[in-house]
Amino acid sequence: MKELSGMVGDTAQILKVDVDKNQSAAAAYNIMGVPTLMIFKKGKVVWRESGIVDASELRRKLEMASNS
Repeated sequence: MKELSGMVGDTAQILKVDVDKNQSAAAAYNIMGVPTLMIFKKGKVVWRESGIVDASELRRKLEMASNS
């Protein structure tokens, strides 16, 4: 996540949520596996995937989300 944060700078906000400590958030977004990565745009989920995703792939997904 630090690598991705360095790649995108101020164009995106990256948050890490501990679902064990925030079970209501896990339930609200139906998170069944860890890690689950999600991209939001204007408050709506536009992409999500469970499992490890390469930083460069996440950057591509962020760019696609910002262009749509």
